[in-house]
Amino acid sequence: MHEHDPASGGPDIFALTPRDGTCLPEIESFITLLPFGSKLRFDAPDAMKAVGIFGTTVQRGTLAIAPAGIEVGAGARETLALPGSQLSRDGVQEDVCVKFEHSSARRRWANMNITCREFTFASPEGLALFCREFAPAAPLGTVLCLPGLTDNSRAFAPLARRLADRYRVLTPDFRGRGRSQWDESPDGYRAGVYYQDMLQLIGEHASGRVALIGTSLGGMVSILLASQVPECIACVVLNDVGPEVAPAGLRRIAGYVGLEPAVASWSEAAARLQVLHGAAFADFNDEDWLASAHSACREDASGRIVADYDPRIGAAFRARLNEPIDLWPFWAMMGGMPVLLLQAGLSDILIAATVERMLAVKPDLERVLVPNRGHAPTLEEPPVTAALDSFLARHLA
Repeated sequence: MHEHDPASGGPDIFALTPRDGTCLPEIESFITLLPFGSKLRFDAPDAMKAVGIFGTTVQRGTLAIAPAGIEVGAGARETLALPGSQLSRDGVQEDVCVKFEHSSARRRWANMNITCREFTFASPEGLALFCREFAPAAPLGTVLCLPGLTDNSRAFAPLARRLADRYRVLTPDFRGRGRSQWDESPDGYRAGVYYQDMLQLIGEHASGRVALIGTSLGGMVSILLASQVPECIACVVLNDVGPEVAPAGLRRIAGYVGLEPAVASWSEAAARLQVLHGAAFADFNDEDWLASAHSACREDASGRIVADYDPRIGAAFRARLNEPIDLWPFWAMMGGMPVLLLQAGLSDILIAATVERMLAVKPDLERVLVPNRGHAPTLEEPPVTAALDSFLARHLA
C-alpha cells in the first residue's frame, strides 16, 4: 500500500486513467480517500474538470496500488475497485489494480449494481444542457433533482448516490451553470425559462411520473412543474423554499452572486465560502468547506478557481431584485400533490410566516424542521434523510 512520505519534498501526484467504464461522477466522491497531502489527477481533463476534482489535494484516507492482476489489500469497511486502470508516476505508465478504501462511506459501491451516464439535451431554443443519471438495474421510479441559484448537478451527487440503489436519479445543470451552455441573454436566467428547460428533460428522458427535489430556485421551478403538469409529477420535495422569498435573504444573495473573485487555490475558495455561508453551516469543518468549494467552483483555463456559473446570473438577479416573487397562485393549484417541505431553522429565505401561509392553503403539507441549519440544508442531515426516504417510498413506487 502506498503511503505518502512527508520528507519526499512534496506530495505525490497520481494520474489515474480508468479503462473499465467506471462512472466519473462516482469517482468524484473519492477526493478524500487518498493519503493526506497527495494530489490526484485523472486523465480525462474535460470530464474531470467539470466534476471539480482535477488536481485536488485530498485530506484523508488511503489509496492501495498493486500490479495488474494482483488483489490489493483490504482492511476498511467500504471499498471501490477500479480494475484495468493505468497509473502514471514520473512519466512512467503501468497497468495497475486500484482500490480506494474508506471507513465511513455510507454505501458499498463495489457491491452495488448501479450505472451512471452523462448526456446533453436541448433547451427549446437549442442550448445544450447537461445532465447526469444514476440508476440501479430495476429502478422503482425517477427522481429529478433541481439545484439552487448558483449550484449545479454536483450539489446533488451525495444524495444521488444514496438514492440510486432504489431510484433512477437525474441531476441536471440549469443553463449557465456547470456543464450546461450559457445563455446569450441574461433574460434567460429566470424560473419560467428553467421550467421550460425541465419540461424538455422530462418529456425526452423520463417515463412515468417523476419525483421532484428542488433546492431554493430549484424548488420554485418544482412548484411551477407540479402545478402546470401534475400528470408528470408524482410528488415534490421543497428544500427551504416556498411561493415567496424573504427580502432579507434576497438582499444577502444579491450582495455576492456573480461578484465572487477568482482565487489562486481551492483552500482559498473554501475559505471564501465559509465567510459567505458560515452562519448557515456552523457544524462544517475544513473538509466540508473544501468539498463545498469543489462542488460550487471550477478551475479556469489559467488555473484560477472561479464560481462554476455565468457571472451574468448575478446581474440578472439584481435587476429583478425589487420584483416580488409570487408563486402563490401556483401553490394554490397543488392541492392534490404530495409535498414535503424541508425548513431550515436558521433560514433567511423561508420564514415562519411563509410556512404558516403554505399550511393554510395546503393543510396536508408535510414539514420537517432542520435545526441549526441555514439556507439550504445539504439533504444529508439525519432528520432529512429519514423523512425523504419515507416520503419517496410512499409516493414513488
